[in-house]
Amino acid sequence: MVPMTILFLISSEGYYGIENMLVVLARTLCRLGCRCIVGVFRDSRFPHTEIAHEAQKQGLTVEILPCNGRLDWKAVVQIRRLVVRYDVDILNPHGYKADLYAYAAAYTCHVALLATSHNCHHAKA
Repeated sequence: MVPMTILFLISSEGYYGIENMLVVLARTLCRLGCRCIVGVFRDSRFPHTEIAHEAQKQGLTVEILPCNGRLDWKAVVQIRRLVVRYDVDILNPHGYKADLYAYAAAYTCHVALLATSHNCHHAKA
């Protein structure tokens, strides 16, 4: 049986709760037989890649995605290339920036998209 491949995407400002949760999730899924890649945006204005260093330290495959400005189509193309190179089954973005880039990349790729929302506040009825 071919293992399922998951590409996680995250734009981060450090190594905090969401980043830790993503690394623990990826490590756990790897132990269960999945192949996990952690894609980390390196924003030209705020190049926080602490999660990349921690994920590598934990034995995970990491890809750095250079990202310039608010909308960088080169980053979208790079995500598409990663989907093809790793034969990704599921694209799993974490956070609004990663969501937007994942939606743009998945639009022309044949990949399942599973967005994970963090800190989403819902209005009470």
